[in-house]
Amino acid sequence: METSSQAKSRTASALLNHWQCYVDRNKLSGDIPSSLNNLTNLNELYLANNRLTGSLPNLASLNSLYTLDVSNNTLEFSVIPSWLSSLRSLSPLRMEGIQLEGPIPIFLFSPTELQTINLKRNGINEPLDFGTNYSEQLEFVDLQSNDITHYRPTSSKRIQISKQSGVHGAGERTELLLNSPT
Repeated sequence: METSSQAKSRTASALLNHWQCYVDRNKLSGDIPSSLNNLTNLNELYLANNRLTGSLPNLASLNSLYTLDVSNNTLEFSVIPSWLSSLRSLSPLRMEGIQLEGPIPIFLFSPTELQTINLKRNGINEPLDFGTNYSEQLEFVDLQSNDITHYRPTSSKRIQISKQSGVHGAGERTELLLNSPT
């Protein structure tokens, strides 16, 4: 018969080899557990559309993470976390409506596999600059319902940027800004 400690060890071992975590749309509440960082083989993490609060924990140990979606939760106001740049396999990044504020740091665009970023409905309010070390895979950045006033186009890649322009509220229009290839 299996003891309690053996069962816990087996469960922990199974979680360490877990590849996908789909817990979106489950009405989960409370803080996002920092222990998620122990799931080092995790490829996909979907926490969107819950009632999660607190801050986004550091998930820098998730080296294999391909998809991160924490959209539409009531997290604490914060800047975009620097540890995101360490997630080199990240491709879609979805952080819609989680109360991000301040500038979009250049490092956000650096994960080599990054293709899509969704940051709409946040409090981002600085000019957008991709820098020179952005992912060559990057195709689309959604910044709707933020206060981005202007951006510096990239020099060598065509990236679609969707943003709201005009006065917030009625009469807003969405612009699709296209970088010109060189």
